[in-house]
Amino acid sequence: MKKLIGLFAAAVIAAPMFVGCGGPANVKVETEIDSLNYAFGFLNGYGMREYTLRNDSVNVGEKAALLAKGFDESFKKMEEKEFVANEAIRFGALFHQDVMNGFLMGDSTAKINEALIEKTIFDYLEGKPVPMTDGEAQSYFMKNMSFGAPKPATRPAGQIDSLNIAVAVANASSIHRYILKGDSTGKYITDFKAGYEKGKKLAGEENAPYLEGLRFGSSMFGQISGAQGIMNKAELPYNLDIVKSAVLDGINHADNALMTNEEAEAYFQGKITEIQEAEAKEKSAEGEAFLKENATKEGVVTTESGLQYKVVRMGDGAKPTATDKVKVNYEGRLIDGTVFDSSYERKEPATFGLNQVIKGWTEGIQLMPVGSKFTFYIPYTLGYGERGAGQDIPPYATLIFDVELLEIVK
Repeated sequence: MKKLIGLFAAAVIAAPMFVGCGGPANVKVETEIDSLNYAFGFLNGYGMREYTLRNDSVNVGEKAALLAKGFDESFKKMEEKEFVANEAIRFGALFHQDVMNGFLMGDSTAKINEALIEKTIFDYLEGKPVPMTDGEAQSYFMKNMSFGAPKPATRPAGQIDSLNIAVAVANASSIHRYILKGDSTGKYITDFKAGYEKGKKLAGEENAPYLEGLRFGSSMFGQISGAQGIMNKAELPYNLDIVKSAVLDGINHADNALMTNEEAEAYFQGKITEIQEAEAKEKSAEGEAFLKENATKEGVVTTESGLQYKVVRMGDGAKPTATDKVKVNYEGRLIDGTVFDSSYERKEPATFGLNQVIKGWTEGIQLMPVGSKFTFYIPYTLGYGERGAGQDIPPYATLIFDVELLEIVK
């Protein structure tokens, strides 16, 4: 399944380049931001169709229509009772499908007792006594299902009932926490029961695309409505009408779609690259300006490579070589002060070989006698370069490290 595309940190787009005007379902796609919204939605809709239908070639049009129907019904801001009913439909259908299959987790020695499970779930949700606590249910189920171990030929009736109760309590706990949001007043139990009964009637492979559409629409709406904007930039706001229309075009392989999947992929990824490159250049310029000014400050020394350092405390021990292993305490931060790593916070020094770290550290720590504390100012060329590292260190980042050399490890 393709993940939702677009929740990246990036900068403003450089130049306008949009796909045209008009569009299906009376949405207007007139600006570059509109085009990004359309490409984002189309890619997700197309990817959801591919994921849901996979290689299924039977009644594809009908199944795509069901997927689109579920998405259309759930891609919206829901009142609490609507959310409860929507999730209850999915739960009811999925649970009843399990009932139709006949066994707990496919184990033929543990037959599902639908009536017992339903009674336990609703007793739990209504605050009535149930035979197990959440923890007991989890423990009992894991212990007695014997995952990966040989299955018994038969199980005692009492154990089968207890397994059904354990499954019910575990599900009820999740329903209470994630669907009813911990509500203790019971105000949405009626809505949940109604959705659950509707879902039971939808159980079966023929309705699986519709149920997946319900999940997809609700999840996607929650994600993008809670984000700042495309690539998490407030200046690139989501247009929910365009996204919805584009998703439906992607699911349905609409003839009047404004882009093909290949065009949407190339367009969107091209814009991401363009944005990231612009941001990287900005970071590089910021770092260069910082280092230029920093070099004029008292006590700051600049080496031939461009590394800058300042002695905070000079020790009197030996200096390590490039192949030595050292033990250090350190804190790393960006030039805006953001701390991205700290052995002080972990309360544990770090040990590593000087030939295993970034060039700025390899060079700088060799300048330090054991017992010293230096501050290093490391240009991106001696740090993590044009790619950065993980989510915390962006491309072209200038880095600042406070480093204490504790010992040379023999």
